[in-house]
Amino acid sequence: MGAMLGNRATTVFEGGLQMRSPRLVLPFSFFLICGALPSTTAQDARAQETATAQEPTAGPAEIGDPPRGPTDPAEFEAFVDGVMDVLLVEFRTAGAVVSAVSGGEVFFAKGYGYSDWEGRVPVDPETTLFRIGSVSKLFVWTSVMQLVEQGLLDLDTDINEYLDFEIPATYDEPITLSNIMAHAAGFEDYVVELFGDEREDVRPLGDLLKDQIPQRVRPNGDISSYSNHATGMAAYIVERVSGTEWKDYVDENIIEPLGMQYTSFRQPLHEPLEPHMSKGYSYGGGQFREADFEYVPLAPVGAATASAGDMSRFMMAHLQLGELDGQRVLSEETARLMQSDHHRMAPEVNAMAHGFMVYDGHGERIIGHGGDTRIFHTGLWMFPEHDFGLFVSFNSQQSGGARGRLFSAIMDRYFPVEEEIPPADSSFVDRAARFTGEYRANRFSHSTVAKLAALQTSSVSATSRGTLRAVGTYWVEESPLVFREEYGTRKLIFREDESGNITHFFLSTTPIAAFERVPVTEHPAPHLVIFILAIATTLLALLSPILGWIIRKWHKVPSHELVRIPGGARATLWFTALLFVVAAFLIGPNLTPSKLSVEVPGLLGMGFLFPILAGLMTLGAAVYAGRIWAKRQGRFTVRVFYSVAVLAYILFLWQLYVWNFLGWNY
Repeated sequence: MGAMLGNRATTVFEGGLQMRSPRLVLPFSFFLICGALPSTTAQDARAQETATAQEPTAGPAEIGDPPRGPTDPAEFEAFVDGVMDVLLVEFRTAGAVVSAVSGGEVFFAKGYGYSDWEGRVPVDPETTLFRIGSVSKLFVWTSVMQLVEQGLLDLDTDINEYLDFEIPATYDEPITLSNIMAHAAGFEDYVVELFGDEREDVRPLGDLLKDQIPQRVRPNGDISSYSNHATGMAAYIVERVSGTEWKDYVDENIIEPLGMQYTSFRQPLHEPLEPHMSKGYSYGGGQFREADFEYVPLAPVGAATASAGDMSRFMMAHLQLGELDGQRVLSEETARLMQSDHHRMAPEVNAMAHGFMVYDGHGERIIGHGGDTRIFHTGLWMFPEHDFGLFVSFNSQQSGGARGRLFSAIMDRYFPVEEEIPPADSSFVDRAARFTGEYRANRFSHSTVAKLAALQTSSVSATSRGTLRAVGTYWVEESPLVFREEYGTRKLIFREDESGNITHFFLSTTPIAAFERVPVTEHPAPHLVIFILAIATTLLALLSPILGWIIRKWHKVPSHELVRIPGGARATLWFTALLFVVAAFLIGPNLTPSKLSVEVPGLLGMGFLFPILAGLMTLGAAVYAGRIWAKRQGRFTVRVFYSVAVLAYILFLWQLYVWNFLGWNY
């Protein structure tokens, strides 16, 4: 979910992106001096999200090869035990669970570490509950497909026909459930108050969505960008059309029919399940620290709590095309439709199914989803052609990367492939310039102060060998606009506009986000220069009375010989600098991702008043600058300094406007 119920690696696992070795540009805003928001994603989130699906490295197995996939539960257990022993230590994890299903049965299930570190309570795969984050969305998509099957929903109908609030017609084409299930509705990301810290934060779904309608920032149906709120709208549509509150609907139509006794969307958990909840942990100072229960106000998209045993039942139902133990939650036809390829941003990019993400890799077709809260990290993958499913979850904040590492190890052992290294074409050096530059993941907030996360960019550069370097690895040209990973078979696909200018690149393993070329007005480099200039101006303006006094004393300049600019001009510039400093100390500490994702601190409202007051003072300083030049007041060097300072603040105010820091944008 979100930057935090999701996160950032070269491939998108679910909610957000996390680059394997991003070029993180120094955040420019003076608010960051006091610890302001560096990224969302992620983000996270940001990033934040470190789980990735295994990236493909070769084609499918040939006829006559040994069976692919695990076949011996004892051997599989021994292998997973070895991997998990390493991961729990490396990723500072208190406890985890792994389960696998095959042939309509539980193939393997085991807990690792502890659900209660201090009490030394071991993880039980059947009864210990983990928060599964955005894996919860699979329940939303299943419920949508149930109502499609019943003829109560149409995937291609304008969602405004189902909602009791209006999605603005920013673009001509109406948003449909098909768009939402592909994360191609065109919404910005919305991360403010994505989490809660008390039960009162969990409000009725409709009330929450009406208060948090994200802006439409791109045409729907084309480029994907992961959206928690769009998924929430889908759940609300289920609620309205069925006439049943969504958490009751999912209990009655999915959880109970599948016999999932240890699964719930209730927050907090109802009493029978509460004793089975794994505690969540962060690690620091050489010890595990227990975290509070995490509330997810937008409950359907990330609030589910489940045991590995129950998620095994959920996987078996989908692998068996909607049926488990004589109970059917989807018809076979609907289940096949739900798992079928639905939307691609480019022919070489993995598809989105109807809610499932497609992780084509190692020559296998894999569907699934990942999920992250701030503490728990979860992954679910299914191999329909092998009737095999895998579920993993970790209960500690630092363990986001462990999920992808476990999956990669399993893929390498049970679905092995041989890497092919394509040759580089040295003549590409002459064609490389059109691809190089700064790009950014398109999942970020456009309308709130969380837009600052868009400062995290990814560089594409050319090498002298005729390759591109991007997202931490090297790429060889395969065909116009398509590049193949030098050590692997992922692909990097560029998109050009009608004039032949490169506008985006896609990763073949990332079906839910694109990388867009950073516009000139939001490029980190000029903004960093403006930031440094504003900092220098502020320091000099605040210290100028003292510095001037020291200089006059040093040179023994009598007061009657001073040639000064008017006192009002000096005071205006000094108070402008002071207002910016006050804003920094009020806003900065209250704009961290951990705070903004839970609540809007009260001091933020007061803090954002000061940049506006500073803007008015800057306007006054600009008037003074014109007057002192017209009347030749003060020494020439002082007039120049004053004018440069005013210009620096004008640029800084423009910068704050670009990143939504002028006004109350949260």
